[in-house]
Amino acid sequence: MTGGRDNKDNNAIVYGKLVRDRIPEIIESHGKKPFIRRVEGRERISAISEKILEEAIELYSELNSGNRDEILKESADVFEIVLAALQTQGFTLDDLLHRAQSRRRQRGGFEKGLFLNQVNGGELCEIEFQKFPMFVFNPYANGKLIHTIRTELAQSRSAWIASAFYSPGAANLLISEFSKFLETGGSMKIMLSTMGNITRPEYLEHLAAQVPEESLKIFHPPDIAFDKEPPHFHVKTWLFQHCDGQGAMIIGSSNFTMGGMVNNIEWNYFSPREVNVSYDNQTPPFQAAVAEFERMWKDMAVPVSREFINGYKQRFSKNQNWGLKPENNTEIFDPEHAYGRSDFTVSPNDAQKEALENLAAQRNLGVSRAAVVAATGIGKTYLAAFDFKQSQCKTLLFVAHREDILAGALETFRNVMNDPDFGVIYGRGNTNIGDGKAVFAMIQTLSRNSRLDNFSPEQFEYIVIDEFHHAEADGYQRALSHFRPGFLLGLTATPERMDGRDVLAHCDYNVAYEIRILEAVDRGWLVPFQYFAVYDQTDYEQISWRGTDYDQEALDIALKDDTRTAIVAGNLKKYLPATGKIKALAFCSSISHARYTAEKLTENHHIPAAALWGEATDTQRHDAIARLQDEHDPLNVICTASLFNEGTDIPGLTHVLFLRPTQSFTLFLQQLGRGLRKYPGKEFLVVLDFVGNFKKAHTAPLALAGYTSIAQLAASPDAKPGKMLTQNLPQGCYVSAELEVQRLWDARIKQIFQREMSVEDRLKMIYQDIKADLGKIDLQLRDMLHNAYDIDPYVFLKKFGNWLRAKKFCENGNITEFEKSLINTPGEYLLSHIESGLNPVKSYKMVVLLSLLELEGTRWKTDDIASKFLSHYLNHPNQISDYDALAKSSDPENFRLSSVSSHLKRMPLDKLSNAPEDCFVLDRENDTFSLKPEYEPYWTQEAFRNLVKDRAEFVLARYFMRARLQQVIFFHPSICTHGFKVNQKFINAFFEDNPPEPGENREIKIVADEKTFNAHVSRNTGENEYRISYKEESQIARFFQRVFTPAPETGQKAFTLIAEKKKLRLELPQKSADLRGVVVDIPYTKNPDTGITAKFRKLLKENPGQSQWELAFEKPGYDGLMEIEIVVGNAFKAYTGTKFKDKTRFPARIKAAATALLKEGFRGEFHVAAKGKRVVISKA
Repeated sequence: MTGGRDNKDNNAIVYGKLVRDRIPEIIESHGKKPFIRRVEGRERISAISEKILEEAIELYSELNSGNRDEILKESADVFEIVLAALQTQGFTLDDLLHRAQSRRRQRGGFEKGLFLNQVNGGELCEIEFQKFPMFVFNPYANGKLIHTIRTELAQSRSAWIASAFYSPGAANLLISEFSKFLETGGSMKIMLSTMGNITRPEYLEHLAAQVPEESLKIFHPPDIAFDKEPPHFHVKTWLFQHCDGQGAMIIGSSNFTMGGMVNNIEWNYFSPREVNVSYDNQTPPFQAAVAEFERMWKDMAVPVSREFINGYKQRFSKNQNWGLKPENNTEIFDPEHAYGRSDFTVSPNDAQKEALENLAAQRNLGVSRAAVVAATGIGKTYLAAFDFKQSQCKTLLFVAHREDILAGALETFRNVMNDPDFGVIYGRGNTNIGDGKAVFAMIQTLSRNSRLDNFSPEQFEYIVIDEFHHAEADGYQRALSHFRPGFLLGLTATPERMDGRDVLAHCDYNVAYEIRILEAVDRGWLVPFQYFAVYDQTDYEQISWRGTDYDQEALDIALKDDTRTAIVAGNLKKYLPATGKIKALAFCSSISHARYTAEKLTENHHIPAAALWGEATDTQRHDAIARLQDEHDPLNVICTASLFNEGTDIPGLTHVLFLRPTQSFTLFLQQLGRGLRKYPGKEFLVVLDFVGNFKKAHTAPLALAGYTSIAQLAASPDAKPGKMLTQNLPQGCYVSAELEVQRLWDARIKQIFQREMSVEDRLKMIYQDIKADLGKIDLQLRDMLHNAYDIDPYVFLKKFGNWLRAKKFCENGNITEFEKSLINTPGEYLLSHIESGLNPVKSYKMVVLLSLLELEGTRWKTDDIASKFLSHYLNHPNQISDYDALAKSSDPENFRLSSVSSHLKRMPLDKLSNAPEDCFVLDRENDTFSLKPEYEPYWTQEAFRNLVKDRAEFVLARYFMRARLQQVIFFHPSICTHGFKVNQKFINAFFEDNPPEPGENREIKIVADEKTFNAHVSRNTGENEYRISYKEESQIARFFQRVFTPAPETGQKAFTLIAEKKKLRLELPQKSADLRGVVVDIPYTKNPDTGITAKFRKLLKENPGQSQWELAFEKPGYDGLMEIEIVVGNAFKAYTGTKFKDKTRFPARIKAAATALLKEGFRGEFHVAAKGKRVVISKA
């Protein structure tokens, strides 16, 4: 071969294949030189065989591409080479045609398009097998390797597995498939090694107990003593022989470990067909691999005997350094040194950074109350500490209902504040609060009237309510009513409480941040789970159903069954944790069931277990948890009846067991979340769910697939939940169901679709689920806000006409007698008119209605209404921005009542009155506003006024929830080419619960950087998620390509999507060289000699030499914290956490302070903190 890179025309292009007869002539016509030789005999047959493969592959490719001309051309090539093959055997074209006719007569042709799925088997196997070669790139393949192994076992009669290393995390994902395979007559041989003395001896013993003795061997030549290390064995392959005799192979870099199969960067090649071909008269690759495996199995491997294990333990014990890595911090912060030292630092995680950004932005908008909804393990307490620190508040009250929660919270705040003396616990005998600046209070102690009276209502600037879903309890109610903080933060994992009315009302339905369990797992903030559904033979159809749950006594009798408990024990031993002992939390149906299960596991199955329930003392609870997490303590299981649904964390949990029927989506995910917290050495959580023929047996698979209710599934008849369960699982998670469970799930889901459920019936199901979650008898409209089922309550109003009729249908007519009496009366019309007939574009109408409810009678003076109207906004600072004139005022507290009254007459009183469909009359001449006579008898009844209040509060809360609708979008390269995913709840709310149907593309406008772009909202058929989509050459794609150059890291915040009426606005993170925040130029106030500006000027003038000034007001106002720079001119510079697009809504008190500084001759940089009733100005 001659030629070089400096003479590319002379470079040799090597083909080494059979070509058509005229190819040399064609090559020469192009001025090139072909090197040709003739092949004969066996060599010619071999060359033709290779050419058949080449041409067949080309035809296959063109047939799939759909190019008709190329298909015809490649078919001619296949035909030609087939003729050449026949000629080597002395056959002609006529011989071929004759045999083709004979075969057609005997077996038919291919005209009918018949596809043979299987032969026998009883029922159709719906497993999707991988038919073609492929590379599997871990960890990006999201379970493809495990799925391929599972499907190969399902269609095979023999399997050979070889791996250098082994761990139970990977075995958990396949052990059930191994058992099924062997039970149905399959032959399996697993050959592992002890290379490097890394695989733990107990792991080999565990696997040996799960498979027959003849199915497992260890590579160890028999002539080497067991306490000596054998030659290195580094094979990683899976061989399968299908039932039709064909073989398939997986070969690559993955060991049979959790890292190799799931987590590590690994390359593996799967070949289901070409490994069966004999190339050049050689043994087919598959047969060669099996033969080599069998040789090593016979001559170089030994069983897992007691003798082998004892010998291996001797050398393993000398190599213990590999074990668990040092306990690197897997909590949600990064402590570099012991707190209390000057070099100590603690940092928020990504979830907390997002929440902190939202909380700061909310406060800049005047929000004084907010909730954070986050899964257990995200670090809500640390988040509260970080936010308290960033708020620069001086005093703190942290409220919880258990002492252990308070102790943990106190430690957390001390870490964040880097102060070992920060705060005191108030409760359990200690009522000394020291300087009172930071108090961690037991609600039972704090809520006593004799205790509350010792605290000033304004004593604490910042209050945290932990487990906020308890806020409706009497003690919390007394505390919330007593205190008036500058900012209130509610923390909860589940706002869908089991114990009362909608607690989110206490924070004006303002959810500053929300991250649910499955999303948190997917983003790597919680550990992934391995979910195994085990068939429960209990016949639940024989147990009485009491409307929302089973009869408890009958359920206990059925579940306290020794055979059932033996199955529980067997599965607990079957699925091991990533490392260490089993540490399980078992959710039982009752105290009696918990005690029985703990006793039987301990006595009959040698699994040490303890029972805990609500009456357990803190000491008993702490002792049990400490024992469970202690690797040297034998305790393996805590059996509980609802005690650990919330509050207490056991980070080291390795297993969660569902030993009672799962009836609630919310409760299922809540209990699942108990075990998902990260912990050193914890790679995953094992979930064992015992599933029988109980009602709502489909709850778990639908919840894991991302559905929030059965009704949501019923609304998607094209969905395939089984497929969605594998496609929609969070990254690194796995689901495996026993055959009986899978059949049960399929049957239940099929029933849902076969019912042809009406929209009304689907809504009824959601209503009943929400009612069960709340534990309420009488469900009000505002209870439906922020439900766990991602449905806007407005859907009920549209479908049934109003809430009264929706309740009547959903309750099967069982509503109160008073509500029944309202049907078909003016009272019903008034309620319905408030719910959906007023079409609020502002908050004014609902605030007027709430104001009327505070006044007596049915005829009111407009000035009286105005007074209540103004008070409402001043008492809800986060809503002031919606009242334009008040928001622009430099002194909201002294806003003229006459202006409010004039505003009301223009809007909204005139919009609420005098038209035929209206219920009120506005008398401008006498300055009165009154009810029309037909509604007065209803309004005067307290029960009716309560219903009006419920409707008005619902509409007002929904208005602000929708006005603040936004979603953070995280960067993925697809943003720059074709689109990004959007939260289902966001889309449902934006489209008024009329989102695009599956397969539909709906046009939408997106505003970014003051430009408007076209895009589409779409939902793929059979899927449960939405996308904003566009083409790569579109204007919005080019915009993103420009903005994201260079590209951010995948998963980094890209932008915020904000809903604005009929369009979406895209807000990019501000890029500024100044780390203090976004730079905004804010005009000084126009009247520096009046209002609060004058008060600030007086303060500065009287104390010009100070470095800090503080001014107190009578009422709380806007909250804000920022640096400002006072410069000569019409505007000052504010460094904020939020870009104020409408500068008229900038915090008035900060604006007044800046103006006062300018007028009193101050220049340069200052800190201004507006919090509650006070404003502090400090020199920078």
